[in-house]
Amino acid sequence: MTNGGVWPLPWTINYGSNNLTISPLTFTFTSKVGTCEVIDKAMARYQKIAFAGFDPNTYQDSGSPQITSLVISVDGGCDNGYPQLEMDEAYSISVSSSSQLATLQSNQVWGALRGLETFSQLVFQPTFNKVCENSMKVRFV
Repeated sequence: MTNGGVWPLPWTINYGSNNLTISPLTFTFTSKVGTCEVIDKAMARYQKIAFAGFDPNTYQDSGSPQITSLVISVDGGCDNGYPQLEMDEAYSISVSSSSQLATLQSNQVWGALRGLETFSQLVFQPTFNKVCENSMKVRFV
């Protein structure tokens, strides 16, 4: 597991100077898309990927600022079809130390999936059972 690195590299990425904590016990992925099988399944999958190796029995809250949710918006709504050559996979992620929310915005569902992968790569465990996220902005076009 890297220390919050992203691959493949996005079009732009601006890291902040803070690492924010995430409590896997209370963190949620929230979709503004409504019912969408592709996104719903991806959120469940990335909840497991982002917090792999986490042990809730030994977790202690550090008391530092936390991100409580990743809010996912897809401008084009839900499309449960297979990806096509001309699909728009662009997305942007913003993680701010001033709010407790991270946002993922994309034009189409497949951009949201790419963004979930990037978000999961930015989550890291610097010490056992301490989960962090870099404060940053990412744009992938």
